[in-house]
Amino acid sequence: MKNNFFNHSVANINSKPSLDSEVTSQILYGEQFKILSKKKDWIKIKTNFDNYVGYIKKGKYYQNFKPTNKVCKLKTRIFKRINKKFLPINNFLYFATGISIKNKDKNYIEFEKNKWIKKKDIKKIDHHEKNFVKILTSSPEWKNKNYEGALDNCFMKLDDKVSEQEYAQDTGTTCCVVLITKENIYCANSGDSRAILVKKGNFVVELSEDHKPDNREEEKRINTANHFVSESRVDGNLALSRAIGDFQYKDMPNLAA
Repeated sequence: MKNNFFNHSVANINSKPSLDSEVTSQILYGEQFKILSKKKDWIKIKTNFDNYVGYIKKGKYYQNFKPTNKVCKLKTRIFKRINKKFLPINNFLYFATGISIKNKDKNYIEFEKNKWIKKKDIKKIDHHEKNFVKILTSSPEWKNKNYEGALDNCFMKLDDKVSEQEYAQDTGTTCCVVLITKENIYCANSGDSRAILVKKGNFVVELSEDHKPDNREEEKRINTANHFVSESRVDGNLALSRAIGDFQYKDMPNLAA
């Protein structure tokens, strides 16, 4: 099967070849996928990054694409260049979208023919933020080798830092971290991102536990916070019970996390 690369800003991945079917995930510009089958106006795909399987509308997609940079903001507006002026259009690229730079201007870069985004909104494709490590290793718990406490404290401080952003009211992310010391392996997670340990003989150990709204203890926490669970979602919307961000569900800050 040939590799294909998605060439629209974003699209839903549906569970069936119908817009009325369940949306199981989304696919971003530049994301790599394989075509499993074709059905009328739809194609069944499998994404290379996270192995999601589902349907998107049939179209002409890139066959060759090598991203050099990625979007580092929640979303960045796309501009068109007309008479040496950059005019915004009603379209965006979204966080972590991979792009290939075709041309450069002082403050903008071109990623497709006459499609430009602001240069300050991208970073190199292999860039990694270092805030997590800084926060983790600067805590008293870390210095005292209380690694469980250090990870807990780091997650909370990151959440506080994210709260300063306007988008964090209705946007959030899962998080999963594995810390390996000489003596132990520690795993901390928020949401349903997962970590496993594969031992010799292909024996698998689950290191993380999903935070799902219909888990008994999680539902109890949600109810205590004056929210509810409907169809396995917080307030019928959010499919996980813990996340970095999503502050519309954290309106009782004095409750223990």
